[in-house]
Amino acid sequence: MNQRPTASIQYALFTAFAFSGFSGLIYEAIWTNYLKFFLGHAAYAQALVLAMYMGGMAGGAWLAGRYMGRIKNPLLAYVIVEIAIGLSGLLFHKVFLSANGFVFDTVLPGVDSPMAVELIRWTFAAILILPQTLLLGATFPLMSVGILRAFPDTPGRSISMLYFTNSVGAVVGVLTSGFILVDAVGLPGTIMTAGLTNLALAVAVYGIQKKLFFFSSAPASQGGSSPLLRPMLLVALITGLSSFIYEISWIRMLSMVLGASTHAFELMLSSFILGLALGGFWLRKRIDSYKDPVVALGIIQLLMGLLALSTVLGYNELMKIMSALYGALQPSDAGYLMFNGSSHIMTIVVMLPTTFMAGMTLPLITLVLFRGGAGESSIGRVYAFNTLGAIIGVVLASTVLLPLTGLKNAVIVGAALDMVLAIYLLGRSGNNRTWRGAAIGMMGVAIIGTYIAPAFDAKWMSSSIFHMASKASPDSLEVLLHRDGRTASVDVIRDGRNLVISTNGKPDASYAPAEGDTPSADEPTQVLLGALPSLVSPQAKTAAMIGMGSGISANVLLANDHLAQLDIIEIESAMVEGAKLFGNASSRVFSDPRSHIHIDDAKSFFAAHKRRYDLIISEPSDSWVSGVSNLFTTEFYKRMRRHLSDDGVLVQWVPTYGNSPILVSSVMQALGNNFADYRIYGPTDSVMVIVAKADGKLPELSGQAMKNPAMAAAMARVGWSSLDDVHKHEIGRREFLHAVFSASGAPVNSDFFPFVDQNALRAKIVRTRNGQHVDILHLTGIPLPGANYMGTIIESDNKRSGYYLPRKRSEDGRIAARYFAGGAKTAMPSQVDFGVLTTLQNKPGCEDPVAQNGWQAALLQFAGLAIPNTSMEEVKPAIAFLRAQLCSASEAETNRAMLDLMEALSARNPPAVEAAAKTVLSHTKTVQSDTKGYALNALLLSLYQQQKWEEIQHTLKKLPGSRSILATVVESHAYLNLKKK
Repeated sequence: MNQRPTASIQYALFTAFAFSGFSGLIYEAIWTNYLKFFLGHAAYAQALVLAMYMGGMAGGAWLAGRYMGRIKNPLLAYVIVEIAIGLSGLLFHKVFLSANGFVFDTVLPGVDSPMAVELIRWTFAAILILPQTLLLGATFPLMSVGILRAFPDTPGRSISMLYFTNSVGAVVGVLTSGFILVDAVGLPGTIMTAGLTNLALAVAVYGIQKKLFFFSSAPASQGGSSPLLRPMLLVALITGLSSFIYEISWIRMLSMVLGASTHAFELMLSSFILGLALGGFWLRKRIDSYKDPVVALGIIQLLMGLLALSTVLGYNELMKIMSALYGALQPSDAGYLMFNGSSHIMTIVVMLPTTFMAGMTLPLITLVLFRGGAGESSIGRVYAFNTLGAIIGVVLASTVLLPLTGLKNAVIVGAALDMVLAIYLLGRSGNNRTWRGAAIGMMGVAIIGTYIAPAFDAKWMSSSIFHMASKASPDSLEVLLHRDGRTASVDVIRDGRNLVISTNGKPDASYAPAEGDTPSADEPTQVLLGALPSLVSPQAKTAAMIGMGSGISANVLLANDHLAQLDIIEIESAMVEGAKLFGNASSRVFSDPRSHIHIDDAKSFFAAHKRRYDLIISEPSDSWVSGVSNLFTTEFYKRMRRHLSDDGVLVQWVPTYGNSPILVSSVMQALGNNFADYRIYGPTDSVMVIVAKADGKLPELSGQAMKNPAMAAAMARVGWSSLDDVHKHEIGRREFLHAVFSASGAPVNSDFFPFVDQNALRAKIVRTRNGQHVDILHLTGIPLPGANYMGTIIESDNKRSGYYLPRKRSEDGRIAARYFAGGAKTAMPSQVDFGVLTTLQNKPGCEDPVAQNGWQAALLQFAGLAIPNTSMEEVKPAIAFLRAQLCSASEAETNRAMLDLMEALSARNPPAVEAAAKTVLSHTKTVQSDTKGYALNALLLSLYQQQKWEEIQHTLKKLPGSRSILATVVESHAYLNLKKK
């Protein structure tokens, strides 16, 4: 005997559908990432990927609704669909890799037309996800109809609960995949997790449906033609359109408030969906009691539009609030959690009121049609039309409204659509003329009031919270340009004496335009990025540059007369507008016929054009910005190899500010695994510029390009008057440094295991240096000759000091050496206190340990400045003078040993350095801790030069303590070399 299904069975199905939402949002996020690797990250690509995904969902929902009358057991059909989705999730990564290899290695090389290349890539992309998205789209109508047949008395409540549970699952899916799964198991493991969830879900629902009585019954009435069908489907389409205009606009607005990191996007998306979920939940107990759900729907649409307008009125205060919060954070893991928590609260405050209303619209539309006789098929149709509207909203907002009207007006357009719907819905009932009139009045007042309200403050929008947290107010800024582009909002501001160009509030480049003004902090990096390619490959004819920035780097590169062509690939056209404001510093980019600007994603451009270049220069934004870390992965570097000529060179910008050594190691392993040789330069103390060659050894720098007056002038502006000045900024070479990166414990940064993307924001906020890993830039601060070189570590080459103020430090080293050698004493070395030199001029008392210790400390400071920056001939008289200051008593033996060590270092003699350093370290009672550290570094350096790997390990075990950067480097080499044996 059939029994009526219990409420527990209904709740079990609701719970199952929550897990369906969990896996569904994982698929959306992960498929989007996969297809970006396939198609690129251009604005149209992002919009079309989302449109393709949602289009498949709409098609699946429509097909399920169309054929619902023929399905006797919707829940069994649902089980079959979930099994198919789950199996596709388990196989997707392997299928993607095969398709990607086939397309890029077999199909595209034989295609000449760029348009044909695009068509092929989009066709394969559609084939990859369309079957699964059709299946995902079918799940909602199948589950809905299955529950409605079992529980026909409360259709509104059932539909509301289904939207609620599915949306709650989606919120959990977004946050779990973004913060946990991708970091733990990468993209392949995350999508497999979703597939396993679908299979487990299929098993659970199969067991539940066997307990229900209604499968032997005929399907519920499918209904016929309803006069409400077309109007309500149009309402579903328009409300979907307006909702996604809001979403795209809010994401852009909040990106400038929260920082445009990957996790910021996840927090925003989860807040958007949470509002939809809570709206459906609130409605569940009320919906079936509405006598006229059309009126309720009209009121909700009106409130939705009004609440959306309110989000732009308080926007100017959001940046101030978040900047204050960020400035108060402690640089710790707790601060990182607090930042994410505050960010989530901020997104909820902005999005939830409006999306709460949006969450009630589809249940009401579906109920109106269900009561009106449209039947079960209406469920799939409503879902399909709403999704189609969302697709239109995404494309309209990203390609038309934001670029042409700006953020504020885009939200106003969305709100106007909702309120026009409200007026239409309220007007359908003759008893609601008062409501309709009130709606018209409120719409007019709200839109006009919002339009004439103060505009978004461009000064705050142009300065991210990370930049403004240290400032009381941006009032001193002068905004020269603000553009809401298709992919980002771009600003050019005057900040004091500097011009600054920024994307989504994050400064990307700066320039001091005044004649004779001191260069900005960014200019050495920008100049080196443009000059270094010509110094390492002076005969290069073709070049590609990824990223426009201020245009200064490209402008410097174009000063090379040998260059025949430069392709600049910039994803955002507004960035090009901004670069024009940098005047003469970027003028060649726009006037030189060799310069060609392409508005495209880098991967998309290279795949479509299939050119090979002598030079490729990559200067993307910071790695913590969403999507940018994909330009620091092993797959990216492998792809760049394909587009370099046989002797081609890659020049890569890598930031270390706001970054951690472990993340830098991850990037450098990705690069080093694909390029046979590289060198790292440090134009400033927070940036690395890498020059790399795919095969063979990099040539030494050539000064040929510096004979060009324009190139020479650009370099002289930032203090590089000769090739020697560039040499001094070299941090190290592959053969010396790659062992450190390999032994760091960092995984290789990959598209599919995005270590940098997952951890960059944490590193930026925590702002700490983990002692287990090496900050390579600090190698150049070790006061030993050539501490950052392999093969030239003890070489007699005093031109390579490896210091960020190299020329000044070299000058000071020579001045200090001459000070004790009878040279001119009119000039004082600025990097050594006068008291140090005075102390060394006087003989310390032999029986006075305090005087000997003071003299030892002064000697160490002198050694750190003079020895790395002078030749043996230059420093030898000074050492002789200092020896004469010491007496023969035993109290002076440590200082005498230090002078022996200095002499051995100045002679670049590894065995002598080893012996002298051991002697210093043997004076355990009189050697000071700083002197001991200096001697230990010198000993390790000499052992490294002599390749005494076992003795390096023995020394570090015998003398435990805090590891210096050099010790970490040398220890890594010892470990790897002994491992080979």
